[in-house]
Amino acid sequence: MNSVPTSLWEWLDKIGPDDRLPIVIVTVLFGLAATVVVMWVLAHTIAKIHRARLESNLKHELLERGLSAEEIAIVVASTAGNRRRIQSSEQ
Repeated sequence: MNSVPTSLWEWLDKIGPDDRLPIVIVTVLFGLAATVVVMWVLAHTIAKIHRARLESNLKHELLERGLSAEEIAIVVASTAGNRRRIQSSEQ
């Protein structure tokens, strides 16, 4: 009767040393890919938070200067438009 290995080490003992290298390589590659994805998501999220904070500070500064809501909307829209143009030119 064949028994199912109960631990990882029992499972690895059944795999020959020549067959372990491809498994290790694939595991390392998947680990690196997952790390890159997680780091990109974190960097993207931090950048969005930073942009939102800058925009909020700009709005507060414009309010303190006495600009109306329509004028603030125009300024914020123009800065967002510049950001979009810069991003599209970089691509």
